[in-house]
Amino acid sequence: MKLFLIALTLLSLLATGASAEPAAKPSDPSAPGVSDDASTSGDAHIEEAVLMLLSQHHRAPTLKQLEGLTPRARHFVERIARDESAFAFHRERALIALGYWADDDTFNYLTGLLDDPQTDVSLLHTLLPLLANSFGERAVGELTPFVLEHDDVQVRISAAAALGRLNSDAAFKILDIAIEQEPNPIARQRIEDAAARLR
Repeated sequence: MKLFLIALTLLSLLATGASAEPAAKPSDPSAPGVSDDASTSGDAHIEEAVLMLLSQHHRAPTLKQLEGLTPRARHFVERIARDESAFAFHRERALIALGYWADDDTFNYLTGLLDDPQTDVSLLHTLLPLLANSFGERAVGELTPFVLEHDDVQVRISAAAALGRLNSDAAFKILDIAIEQEPNPIARQRIEDAAARLR
């Protein structure tokens, strides 16, 4: 909550500073007379405020908080989510927030990350439930190989938990197959728990 208030204060100060200048130009970057430097500077301040929201420790910001900060919230969230050099915590939160815009572009980007062998295993634990939460049954096909075939037992458990969030016959069938073939007894129990939520 404190970070949210700080972010709002920062934007308020930016707005006050801009209105104090009598010859202020329009903030629309495409408007005549607005330099690229001014636009870039404004974007940097907004992105900093978005990062502050993403830095809340207990949960990712809501869509209302992000869009209350800027009508271009998706632009900034997506930029952070796609920045592989970003602080890992910020990028993870941005990926979660990107799920608010659950369209084809987001789906393709997230599944591309999921399928990329260069994607860190720790990020898979964010992507698997994110796809289930944001895309529902559409995500079943993408989650299936992770519960049935992935070498890492923890990834299989995460994929099973993600499938267990879906009210889906297809998800239940995949979990049923996973129970039969899972060699790890602890993972098998976790998969059974996930399947039980769908019965």
